[in-house]
Amino acid sequence: MLLKHIRIFFLLVLLGSFVACNDEDQTPPDEIEVYLQELMDVMETHSVYRNEIDWTAFRESVIDTARSTDPRFKKLNGIRQALTLLGDSHSYLIASNGQYIGGFNPLHCESETNFFLPKPENIGYVRVTGFSGAGNDEASIAFAQAIQDEIAAQDSETLKGWIVDLRRNTGGNMYPMLAGIGPILGEGIAGYFINGDGSTHSFSYVNGAANFDGSPGTQITNPYQLKTPHLKVAVLLDQECGSSGEAIAAAFSGRENTRSFGKPTCGVSTGIVGFELSDRSSLGLAISIMADRNMQAFGSSIPPDEEVDPDKTLLRASEWIESE
Repeated sequence: MLLKHIRIFFLLVLLGSFVACNDEDQTPPDEIEVYLQELMDVMETHSVYRNEIDWTAFRESVIDTARSTDPRFKKLNGIRQALTLLGDSHSYLIASNGQYIGGFNPLHCESETNFFLPKPENIGYVRVTGFSGAGNDEASIAFAQAIQDEIAAQDSETLKGWIVDLRRNTGGNMYPMLAGIGPILGEGIAGYFINGDGSTHSFSYVNGAANFDGSPGTQITNPYQLKTPHLKVAVLLDQECGSSGEAIAAAFSGRENTRSFGKPTCGVSTGIVGFELSDRSSLGLAISIMADRNMQAFGSSIPPDEEVDPDKTLLRASEWIESE
């Protein structure tokens, strides 16, 4: 994970419409093919699904696509074909001009979530939204602290449980989210990333810190502690919950006294690492899949324990918490 020239920004995702490069590419054709081979070298070495791909056929398809397209878009379409063939629906490329390039088959994760339903009494409710930023800068710490402040404001000895709402959490940086929701999640290892070679990396919450393999990603100085730990927790999911949102869903999966409700998540529960390429573009490549604390592996959509229509999700979660 400490490879030279690699910038790690796990689970950064931009869900929605993929933006194509509209500028005509002036790179000579031979140089484009050299670049595409460089791109595929990185993919073949690090993709989470590298052992499941026929790389000879993969390379032939990418080069054939590039050669058969309008010369102005040879590079763009070669990149898009490579991203499509990876099959993870999460990897992307940021061109040197800042444009975002995805595959030919983008996910369209939409939901009918209704946040305007009445909140239950004697049950705490915390919504965790997406957040993009560095792991331990001022904005990230403030984001995590705001979640813990919300928890503290609602906590009481009469609470029967908590609702953690991950609906429409489209991702970003998982560590401020994990640090924020930590008091409800509880301390210890919450999940893992499983690489293509089977090696694992853990993520955890310990004493106000959201950690990657024990190293803090986001740290709160004076973390809140619940008045009554280990209460029931209902986790709300929908199809717009993706990437880092799915990481938090994975963190609650397997937790004692926890049940999820709603709809299956978007389906990009993979870990992204950034690789700098020779043209100053950056490949965000899925190199691992998420797993919960019990090593239940995901990698695609995370199903709720109980599938519920959007308008009934909050009510059903409340009924479960209030049940004996």
